[in-house]
Amino acid sequence: MSGIFGLYFRNQQAIDKNILVDMGASMMHRGPDGMEVWLENNIGMGNCIFHTTPESVGKKQPWFDNEQGLVITADARIDARDDLARKLGLFNRLRNGISDCELLLAAYTKWQTKCVHHLIGDFAFLIWDQKEQHIFCARDHLGVKPFYYHVADNIFVAASEVRSILKVPQVPNTINQGRIADYLVDQLEGIDKISTFYEGISRLPPAHSLTITNQKISINKYWELDPEFETQYQSDNEYVEAFHEIFKESVSDRLRGNGEVTSMLSGGLDSSYIVATAKQLNQMMGKPPLITYSGVTENDAACRETHFIKSVISQGGLNPITVTTDDIAAYEQELMLRDASLEELFDTYMTMPRLFYLMARDRGQRVMLDGVDGDLVHSLSTSYPTSLIQNGHYLRAISESFDIWRNSFRKETSLYKLLEMTIRAALVPDWLRKWRQRLPAKSMLEINLQATHINRDFSIEVDIESRLSQLHSHNMLSIHASLREKHVQSIMHPYLTVALERYDRVAAACSIEPRHPLLDKRLVEFSVSLPWDQIVRNGWSKFIIRRAAESNLRGEVAWRQGWDSINWTFTSALVKKRHQFMTKRIVEQQSILSKYIDSKMLQFAAENKEYIASYDDECLIYSIYHLADKLQSNL
Repeated sequence: MSGIFGLYFRNQQAIDKNILVDMGASMMHRGPDGMEVWLENNIGMGNCIFHTTPESVGKKQPWFDNEQGLVITADARIDARDDLARKLGLFNRLRNGISDCELLLAAYTKWQTKCVHHLIGDFAFLIWDQKEQHIFCARDHLGVKPFYYHVADNIFVAASEVRSILKVPQVPNTINQGRIADYLVDQLEGIDKISTFYEGISRLPPAHSLTITNQKISINKYWELDPEFETQYQSDNEYVEAFHEIFKESVSDRLRGNGEVTSMLSGGLDSSYIVATAKQLNQMMGKPPLITYSGVTENDAACRETHFIKSVISQGGLNPITVTTDDIAAYEQELMLRDASLEELFDTYMTMPRLFYLMARDRGQRVMLDGVDGDLVHSLSTSYPTSLIQNGHYLRAISESFDIWRNSFRKETSLYKLLEMTIRAALVPDWLRKWRQRLPAKSMLEINLQATHINRDFSIEVDIESRLSQLHSHNMLSIHASLREKHVQSIMHPYLTVALERYDRVAAACSIEPRHPLLDKRLVEFSVSLPWDQIVRNGWSKFIIRRAAESNLRGEVAWRQGWDSINWTFTSALVKKRHQFMTKRIVEQQSILSKYIDSKMLQFAAENKEYIASYDDECLIYSIYHLADKLQSNL
């Protein structure tokens, strides 16, 4: 992980080096190993350095090739290094520790802007090409690494964080009111892949590159999933073996670290599978036992996550660190400090991961694996029987519906009701479904607003109905769309992008690099290409992961049902400790908050001097407090 930044005056104005230094200084948490800047008249770049791979140690960024007239600053971990080095004729240099940044620059030298088609891994970078007189930038396939930018007639600014861009005097500091509305209406966080809390500052979408000269700017999509291609093997076992081999490559690439690589262990299937595989790989390489971080409760009988975490730990080969809400006390002040300096409001509820990251940082660790987001990428939603009906597979649809009900919904609804809903959804005409998606009914708008505490006048000001329509537009497919097309659509939805950005921001604030083995480009492409009954079958989600995990995990973990989160338990504990402080801040900012928050809810939050042990009340106070805190500092 590194913090990257660049500034380009398109009108040939000379850059003040102090601006670059200020840009880097604002995000030294991304680069605790130092900062370097490179400057030449109207173009400048910098890097907040964090050595998270062994090859990066001792190497400086920005990295430049004077002979080719190229300069690069990168936040990158390049995977499949052997294959890329062979293509570049640099395989012999791998043993000498060629860095990922050097490989990137060599790839650009060979393929120019088409270099992105040859890259695997997590990356965001800027390259200044003196000969072509342009800057070339790119962001990885799913958006693991952040990339923000501002462009105007005479200026281009880019960085890993918005706060770095705002250090440039020519960049306006104007709040995007629509994004505040997105915070207050939960699902709108994923409205798109480009907007930020500031007007004129954008995110470069995942799988896109950007090229800018003093005359023009072009943004191009360089990768997308193919919903037509299907992988075919002769047996279930062959599918499982192929999946597990790619997964092992993914985990192995992410175990390449400067020091010990750690992992979250939640007790869920995804993180348990990652931990079991990483443990095995560490043992094969003669490395120490894998360090894991888990949030647990005192009574595992009352918490399934704690039970399954202990089940994985009891298999041995790990160095487990279990964390309870009692551990908050030692980090209370720093957790509140991190809360106050959040890069975005959407990060407020990630108390437990933030605690893990802080504890890992204090132990000198730099990298943490996690299980994001196996449910989305390596499974299908439980509505897949609807698609089976639409494609004429009636008996299979009924069979799968029964299995889904038995595995997941037996306590919530009747089998008859589930079948009725499935069949009814399958029979909705395509034109009617699309019309309903394009024009959300007023009643649906009311339902969305009733679940929030947004001020109604403010919701009209930002046209919340149009914003909800824009969100719904990401789900518009023909009734005849295949299951694979729907799978691709769910992966490419902005929800995955914003989730990854959240993990990056929270981890980076604690000087930790998060890595996501289940989101490896090779693995995602493989899962999408599978026949549908390899990823869901007999009502089981993530069928192929369960089969692959059987050899390394106990059956109760590999075939567990449901998922429980105790993350809010940690946030709730923090709210209890800081309740009066939060209420005081709300009172101080009440006049400013009144524009955004429903008056009755704001009054309740301001007058709630004594702690009330209600989940809804905790969420309300915590949410309003963070908005008050950010508005006080102009976000």
